[in-house]
Amino acid sequence: MMRTKLNLAVVTLTLIAMSVVAGVAGAQVDMPEADESMEGAREDLGAGLFQIVRIELALFGGLMSGDDYLNLPDILNEDLTFDTGAVEIVDFSGQSQTELRAPLKYIEDGKTLGGTATFYLGPKFGMQLSGSWTTASAVLTGHPRNNPQRFVADRTDIDIIAFGGNIIYNLGKERKWRGLRPFVNLGFGGVLNKFPKVDDVGAVFFQYGGGFSYPVYRNFRVELGANWKLYTFDTDEVARDSTVQFPALTFGFAWRYDVPEDDDVIVPDEAASDAEADLGG
Repeated sequence: MMRTKLNLAVVTLTLIAMSVVAGVAGAQVDMPEADESMEGAREDLGAGLFQIVRIELALFGGLMSGDDYLNLPDILNEDLTFDTGAVEIVDFSGQSQTELRAPLKYIEDGKTLGGTATFYLGPKFGMQLSGSWTTASAVLTGHPRNNPQRFVADRTDIDIIAFGGNIIYNLGKERKWRGLRPFVNLGFGGVLNKFPKVDDVGAVFFQYGGGFSYPVYRNFRVELGANWKLYTFDTDEVARDSTVQFPALTFGFAWRYDVPEDDDVIVPDEAASDAEADLGG
């Protein structure tokens, strides 16, 4: 599992880095044109702060890499003391495992589905709402008191539900990349790890990510993304919590809607008056 986690983590960081590098390169190529004044830029920024110019709705699926959230030595030292509510190791049914030594609890790699709603306040900057559902397996391993051979003591399927908000920024201009759009995002939210027979574990997470978006047909785009969630996992056995991190790779489709400006909206009465004027002329 460690090798799989490292491989997925490397790919995730590589994809995020590629989007940043592509955006920096695009920024160097995309020099301001002569007819774009600072005053015009200020007007665009001012309009963007008070008006939604574009909405994008996306659905995605992908793979999430798991992580350990309890890894105790064979003999506890002074820094690791049992929690007052659980004086021994418990499995995923809440039963005591008194003979289990050096317990290890971890979440395996899983599959994730989700969606985003992004509201752009300008050509590049937007606010994003995200939600995802991930299914994976939680595993408890250890070894008997007089046998160093480690074995799987218990396993259960869990659901990981997360909702959050991000700020998203597009790097470079689409017309310079033939529609290709690298982006980065940063945000936080809440996550709930749902276990079938024991208490659920909730936490506040921090996440960052990046990726690429490319148009395929009219207002539809494909997106390749990577994100990294970090949060604190409360354990049942010891008083010290564990910080876990879950990198994920996703692929999905997005639908884009450009909000018309006020000048582009034709009022029915005005349209009728224009038609009558044309007929009279």
